[in-house]
Amino acid sequence: MEMFASSVLAIAPLAAAAVVVGAIAAAAAVVEGVKGLLDSLGFDRSCIIEIVNATDEWLTIEVAETESGAFHTPPPAQVAPRTSAVFTAGSRFVGEGASGHTTVTGNGFHFFMDWSNPFFGSNDIDAEMGGDRADEFHVHTAAGGGATGAHLRCDFFYSNIAIYESELAPARAPGVEVPNVVGWGGDEARTELQNRGFAVFWDYDDSTEENLDVVLWHDPGPGSWPPGGSTVRLHVGAGPPPVTREPFTPETPEYLSK
Repeated sequence: MEMFASSVLAIAPLAAAAVVVGAIAAAAAVVEGVKGLLDSLGFDRSCIIEIVNATDEWLTIEVAETESGAFHTPPPAQVAPRTSAVFTAGSRFVGEGASGHTTVTGNGFHFFMDWSNPFFGSNDIDAEMGGDRADEFHVHTAAGGGATGAHLRCDFFYSNIAIYESELAPARAPGVEVPNVVGWGGDEARTELQNRGFAVFWDYDDSTEENLDVVLWHDPGPGSWPPGGSTVRLHVGAGPPPVTREPFTPETPEYLSK
């Protein structure tokens, strides 16, 4: 499987809030290139984890572990001031997600990140600040949709910068948001998606009896923004697989065997 080095993108010094917004915009091309490669490798689930450091502090990645899947590109040891670092993880087999946690430390502060692109459910990333200097900084997270190449981003910046979440939100290409129809009945989900302009196909997967005719997962996943008219493929529960029984061969009566 092709490997590539962790991406670290330098950010030109800018003033105040422009640093944060400029950092995110500058990193977009790098992330798109990584996403294209991940999509080509055939992962069932994969994610791009990005840390945007819009401060003058050095960040050290102390802990980086996967809980499901494995790192495809391991994280760098450090994230320099005004740079963006990118690392990736992907599933190892069908039915597995890609998730993990990361601990980032600095001079008098730290933050913990939990990130996930699960096989079932929505993509997610959370971060929490700690340490004596925690009040000086903010972390903002944003989870992109999609089964492969999901962009999970954590922005680290000074707390005295007045900036709105709308400026930090990931840029969305023109399109239509895919709703979360996991757990819906197949017919109900199809109607909802068709009402939003999507073409709908579905496959049947083995499931429990309770999940018969229920949507187990779909691709693109919840929160994705594909172009209008795109196809959404539903994976619907078919119930338990049939039990295979060994063929019965009756014994030959003794009087016929003589």
